[in-house]
Amino acid sequence: MLRQLGEYHESLARAREMIRSKLAYPAFIFHFGILTLSVPLIFKEGVPAFLRATLGRFGVVYLALFVIVVVARSSRRSPRMAP
Repeated sequence: MLRQLGEYHESLARAREMIRSKLAYPAFIFHFGILTLSVPLIFKEGVPAFLRATLGRFGVVYLALFVIVVVARSSRRSPRMAP
């Protein structure tokens, strides 16, 4: 039984690592895209406008991701009602 449990946790760790590695490139492209699209603001309106634009966009996305993670974790941990 302990061997099966060890194999289960090993495969779970491999799956998590694979998911993380597959998400690294899209995360990089997302950040690079927002920064690249905001660079003209430095020359047009200055650094404060650049910071407002980039931090605002990142803030909205990170806030949405945070809410999704919190809701997913809380729904997973909540006790199920008996029928």
